[in-house]
Amino acid sequence: MPERRRESEPAPNLIEPFNAISPQMETSDTIIDRIKASLEKGKTVRLKVKINAGSGKNIITGNLGEDTLKIRISAAPEKGKANRELVEFLAKTFNIPRGNVTIVSGYTSPLKTIELAPAKAPD
Repeated sequence: MPERRRESEPAPNLIEPFNAISPQMETSDTIIDRIKASLEKGKTVRLKVKINAGSGKNIITGNLGEDTLKIRISAAPEKGKANRELVEFLAKTFNIPRGNVTIVSGYTSPLKTIELAPAKAPD
């Protein structure tokens, strides 16, 4: 009997883990391009991020280890401001609606798991 999954979860083969997208030594621009390509193929991308909130500007600074993306966010880490700005920043960076960016875990931590859903389903 196949394993059951919750309705809200995408099918496992549609999730592209970040470490499958990005080798450790890639530049931020290359990482962004690879994530955009996965989203354009209609795949949901799940990645880990380490946030440096209150840093002055919003920028992806690179990766930390094999599977964590480093991001600076200008908003202060209080009352969800940095999380809201992170969602807005990622939506703008990857050209997807804000509603397609989900903080899966780590809402109160600098280490978060983020899920990026494609803007529309593949044809």
